[in-house]
Amino acid sequence: MNEEQKKRYEQLKKNNQSVVEKREWKSNILLQEALASLGTKKEILETRDQKELLAEFNRKVKILFEKEDLERRNISSVEEFSSGLDECNVYIIWDEANLPVVKTKLINIKKNLDDIVAVSFDTWIVTETFDRFIEFNHNGKITEILTDAVLKD
Repeated sequence: MNEEQKKRYEQLKKNNQSVVEKREWKSNILLQEALASLGTKKEILETRDQKELLAEFNRKVKILFEKEDLERRNISSVEEFSSGLDECNVYIIWDEANLPVVKTKLINIKKNLDDIVAVSFDTWIVTETFDRFIEFNHNGKITEILTDAVLKD
C-alpha cells in the first residue's frame, strides 16, 4: 500500500468510526432523551474537539484527585452549584467513552437534570474554563470541586 492509499484508508476508518458512533448514539434511548430535553440549546462537540477536551479533562481530574487540600463540597442539588453561573457555558461529560460531550448553559442542565444524569452511572458538569467541576456519581452523591488557582498552567 502506498502513502496515498494509506491516507485514504485512514480517512475511511475515521469516517466509518464516526458513522458507527452516531448509530450507537441514536440507539441509546437515555442519551436521546437527554439531548431532546436540551432542545436546540446544546452543541455536540466534533470528535476531534471532544478528544482534545477529554484529554484536558482527564489531565485536570488526575491533578484534582491528587490534591488533598482542595475545596470540595457535597451538595444536595444542582441549585446549590455555583449560584450566579446559570448563563455560563458548561460541558456534560459522561463516564462512557463512546458518549458525546455536550456543551450547553448551566441553566439548561438545571432544568433537565434528571434526563441528563440518567444517561450514565457518573456524570460530570465542567465549566468551560475548567475552574468548577460537579460530579454526579453512581451512589447519588453530588460533589462540587472549586479549582480556582489549583489548575492554572
